[in-house]
Amino acid sequence: MDYDKHKIAALIDKFWQGESSLKEEKVLEEYFLYSEHVPAEFADAERYFLVRRERSQNGALPADFESNLLDKIDESESRGKGKIVNLTFAWKAAAAMIILALTAGLWYQLQDNDTSGQLAGTESTVDDTYEDPRAAFEATKEALFMMSSKFNEGSSEMMKIKKFDQAQNKIKTTEK
Repeated sequence: MDYDKHKIAALIDKFWQGESSLKEEKVLEEYFLYSEHVPAEFADAERYFLVRRERSQNGALPADFESNLLDKIDESESRGKGKIVNLTFAWKAAAAMIILALTAGLWYQLQDNDTSGQLAGTESTVDDTYEDPRAAFEATKEALFMMSSKFNEGSSEMMKIKKFDQAQNKIKTTEK
């Protein structure tokens, strides 16, 4: 049979894209089976069709092919997941050890200097700003009162929003 190289190239492209018909695949199989000189650019397709032809002549796949394939898939899936789980566990264990070491070190420093109430290696820099305790109490009371008044201003704005929400809910319930 005489085959046009461009026609064969088009059929091969169509085959690799999964758009060829059984008749076109048969044409390709015959081309590779009976042609004496196949261009090098068709070497992959030639190997494929010759192996396919050989397999079809020798019969179907081995009887245990499916079970072997499924076993290999299960093995690769379990091996891949195990690595991720082990790596995640290792990171969590390392983080826990670092936290534990830092906590133990901080506890040791605080216990070592329990009498001073400071961390080791630091000096006290906190001084009283008021000599009279009553003046300190009054200053604290004034600061807390100012904070309370600012908080109350914010609360009054929240009441406006609450009224708006209530009105919106009434509208929603009357629409239903």
